[in-house]
Amino acid sequence: MQFHSGMTQVDVSIIVPMFNAAKWVSKCFRSILDQSFEGSIEVIAWDDCSSDCTREIAKSFTKDFSSKGWNLVVSFNPEANAPEGPGVARNRAAKISNGSYFALQDVDDEMYGDRMLLQFKEVDELRKKSVEGRNTTDRRNRC
Repeated sequence: MQFHSGMTQVDVSIIVPMFNAAKWVSKCFRSILDQSFEGSIEVIAWDDCSSDCTREIAKSFTKDFSSKGWNLVVSFNPEANAPEGPGVARNRAAKISNGSYFALQDVDDEMYGDRMLLQFKEVDELRKKSVEGRNTTDRRNRC
C-alpha cells in the first residue's frame, strides 16, 4: 500500500514538532528508540524555524532509527521565515506521514518504554470492536 510520501504504510507515525529544541531532542529521540513496540514506526520531526542546532541533532539520529528498521524524517518549511507554531508543525508532519495511526510527542517530553505498545494494542482492540455506519436523514418522515 502506498501513501503520501511514496513509502510503504507503517503502523505508527510519531509526530514531533520542534522549535529551538537542541537541549531536549536527544532525550526525546532516545526515549522513542527505547520503545518495546515491535511494529513498524516512523518518526516525523518537523522543525519550525529553529535558530539553534535542533535540526542537525535530530538528523544525527537517522542511523539509530534505521538500525531498528524505523524511518526518521526531519523536515521543515523552507518558505517560512518565522515559527508557525506547534499546531501547524504537527499538521505539516501529518501530511507527509505514512502511519495507520498517529502518536503526538512533544520534543521536551520523554516516552515511557511501553507507550507505543500499550497505545497501539488498545487502539487495535477498539478498531476490532467498532461498527461503521452512516448517519442519514430521511426527510420523508418529518413532522
